[in-house]
Amino acid sequence: MDRDDNVLAIGPYKVERKLGSGGMGVVYLATSPTGRRVAVKVVRERYAADPVFRLRFAREVAAARTVSGAFTAPVVDADTTGPTPWMATLFIPGPTLADHVAARGPLDLDALLRLAAGLIEALRDIHRVGLIHRDLKPSNVLMTDDGPRVIDFGITRAIDADTLTKTGDVIGTPLYMAPEQFRTPKGVDQAADIFALGAVLTFASTGRGPFDGENSYAVAWNVVHEPPTLDGVPSVLIDIVESCLAKDSAQRPNPEDLLAHLSDRSPLSVTRGVRGAWRRRLGALSLIATVTVVVLLAATGVWFLGHKGNGHTGASVKPQTTTPRATRPAIAGPLHEGEAALRPKGWALWETYDSLGGDNQANECAWVRPYIICDLISGSVVAYDSRSGKVAWTAAVGKFESLDFEEAPEGDSFFTVQDGSRSAPDESVLTVRDSVTGRARWHTSVSFVVDTFMNHGLIVAAIGKLGSSELSKVVAWDTKTGAQRWTHSFGNLSVNALKPAGDRIIASGDHGADSPFDMAGLDLSTGRQRWVHSRGKENPSYIGATPNLAVFPIYRPDSAIVVAVDLVDPATGQAKRITLGEPATESMTLDGTSLYSVRSDGLIRAYNLTTGSVRWTVDMGAESDGILLVSDQRVYAQTLTSEIDCRDADTGHELWRSAPRRDPNMSLTESLPHFRPVVTKGVVYALSARNSVFAIEPPDVPAAPDRSTQKG
Repeated sequence: MDRDDNVLAIGPYKVERKLGSGGMGVVYLATSPTGRRVAVKVVRERYAADPVFRLRFAREVAAARTVSGAFTAPVVDADTTGPTPWMATLFIPGPTLADHVAARGPLDLDALLRLAAGLIEALRDIHRVGLIHRDLKPSNVLMTDDGPRVIDFGITRAIDADTLTKTGDVIGTPLYMAPEQFRTPKGVDQAADIFALGAVLTFASTGRGPFDGENSYAVAWNVVHEPPTLDGVPSVLIDIVESCLAKDSAQRPNPEDLLAHLSDRSPLSVTRGVRGAWRRRLGALSLIATVTVVVLLAATGVWFLGHKGNGHTGASVKPQTTTPRATRPAIAGPLHEGEAALRPKGWALWETYDSLGGDNQANECAWVRPYIICDLISGSVVAYDSRSGKVAWTAAVGKFESLDFEEAPEGDSFFTVQDGSRSAPDESVLTVRDSVTGRARWHTSVSFVVDTFMNHGLIVAAIGKLGSSELSKVVAWDTKTGAQRWTHSFGNLSVNALKPAGDRIIASGDHGADSPFDMAGLDLSTGRQRWVHSRGKENPSYIGATPNLAVFPIYRPDSAIVVAVDLVDPATGQAKRITLGEPATESMTLDGTSLYSVRSDGLIRAYNLTTGSVRWTVDMGAESDGILLVSDQRVYAQTLTSEIDCRDADTGHELWRSAPRRDPNMSLTESLPHFRPVVTKGVVYALSARNSVFAIEPPDVPAAPDRSTQKG
């Protein structure tokens, strides 16, 4: 496991591995309490002690929160005032442009045009809110399935704010810096990003920069005084690149001009341009029965033309047209909530803002009979009556609490884990609480809790000492009494995941940095180890389990793209590898013999678990928050605007979609929901992007039999 200083957790996020590092900070891949993967950027200690840098980092966070375009990475959480400042952005799988070119060479023309359009739109969205990126370069561009993403606002500054740069400071990367960044760094404006765009497109076209030199001094001289070297840049892009690289910043175009020029000059009219324009064009064409549609192949970056199907039939469902819902042609069958309102105008049974407001948001919620129980940022837990939305009780549990909502078999309890308070950073307090009153039944203090679950009358946790590699103990307690039932030690195995699978527990971990990963099976009732197998360099992260099967993803090297899954028998640990028919993202969930995945752009796929073949593929036509839920043969996904999209699990047919619930005064990154929806008895409970908890029951969904909630 590649961890700096054995970092195990950052805020509420459990660290999986280090993604990279730079002069100012380290970036980790981590998982939120709800299972969402994030990239957490942590400032190095020597900079955290610098008040000027702290102010600069706080500005970075504020800047990134205001940018919500399709080609940037949204911020989901941050701490700019703590001892070690950090910021968490939604983890976006894919190599950087620098890595892509190093591995595969310069991009072909189609890919270049898509890259150019995506980067231009990203800069447009950044500049619209009064920001400058100041460090656009190939390593700050991710190549994803749904287009490039601009990341790392590490040195962004507000245009209309006083500069933080000290006299003589130069911020940026020389190969991609504009002449004015060398000459007058305090007077830099948005045109510097346009210059960097020209340099990045040159690199993507040729594999080298337009001002390469033997050292940084030679590069700086070339940038300021010499014409660019553009041999190999395609003719369709040469005008754009040359205009971007003008020495005089006043002569460079703005993003709107570049988008218009690219649209006029590109011969690939059906593949060019930005996602929104592409979707609108497809919406207009969808009225023609024989129209061709454009499909982006996951992970390959290749576009192809195919024939539009005439609906969803059988197990093979073609992607739907992806126009915004307001202009999408009507499809027989699906119901759409006309207004985000209470019945009879809308579908909401109730919507409440009680105990919420301002910065007091819900981290996670779950249905624990008979309440919807939410853990709030303020450090309290609130229970809403699932029938009325009224607050039943509130319990103060501590600001450093994280919750797991796996209910006890009796359905009357849940537990909280208080992780790393300032007074005891290496200690956790595990507390079982009564779901009817919120009162504590029992609690116990242990070393740092790495992972935990509640099952069959037991609470099982992997524990160890924070900052140590000796995370080797698994402990089980009786849910009712708190009596310790058993303890199992793994020696020097650093346990980083613990999951139930029938009457077994599957534990996984490593023996230190760069060591192979191991996976072991324990008896749930006794803690006795039944098997252990080496996984080599395959990090055994977890998708889900049934009593007879546990499913683990296999990633493409150096990426978060899932290309296969291992089906593990919990009784023996024997694994069978299944290659997926199409690559998937990490946002996957298991239901019976099927796997489901959702991409950030809203593409949902269903896979046959035994063969890996794609059963169906659909596009929601809206960006997803990365969470899928499967319950009662239905697939639920939530968009960034808190629309709930419901589909038939067997066919992908759209059954219904709720109306958007968001605050128009907040950007999508500021209002991003923080927990997965809950479905029980045909009612969907969710947190909206306007910071409310709501319950909807579409009119076509009958009440399901009383059953335990299934979590994706």
